[in-house]
Amino acid sequence: MTLVLAINTATPHAGIALLKDEVILEEVTWLQGTSRSVFRPYANLLASKVKDILDGNKILPPELDFLAVTVGPGSFTGVRSGVSFAKGFALAGKIPLVPVQTLEALAWQSGPGKICPLIDARRGEFYWGIYQVEEGELKEIIGASLGKPEEIESQISNFSELTFSGEPLWRKESLPPIFREGKISPRETWCLRAKAVGELGLIYFKEGKIQNPEEFLPFYLRGV
Repeated sequence: MTLVLAINTATPHAGIALLKDEVILEEVTWLQGTSRSVFRPYANLLASKVKDILDGNKILPPELDFLAVTVGPGSFTGVRSGVSFAKGFALAGKIPLVPVQTLEALAWQSGPGKICPLIDARRGEFYWGIYQVEEGELKEIIGASLGKPEEIESQISNFSELTFSGEPLWRKESLPPIFREGKISPRETWCLRAKAVGELGLIYFKEGKIQNPEEFLPFYLRGV
């Protein structure tokens, strides 16, 4: 039995999930703000929600086998808050950490197929990549990237049967045609769930992709 606490703070819809192997015990999702005034107390909010989910399931932190945490790309403040909390929590409880890239987790929950996950990077740019999800495996075709729509279009024009996913699709009417005219994943896959972070983290954990808190770093793609 493997107990996993999964944390995602990289996307507008943040969340935590508690899993026993592949079975989800509890999951909490919330919409986090994007202004600094909202983000300042965010670390305390995350700590409170983690405490509630562990207490509610009568689990002590040292009983967790590892933490699966989104390290980016995504919201700078959200990624920084989640990674900082995870490092402190892991150090205190002597818990291993498993980093999960946000785009990989989004592709994982949006598969099967050839998936192009999207995250709004602002400034008219998007975080994106292309991943193949089949039979319980995720393969990277184009790794996490940052670009404007015309730059992305030039790189994906040769790919057929590509499926788009991600929260920007909620306002797809205002998106460039490249994102509106392709195949779209089901709406329930657009917002990244912590459950998917935990599922992918479990695969990585079994593959030995474990890090100590001292080496656990955010993956921003763009400089601050």
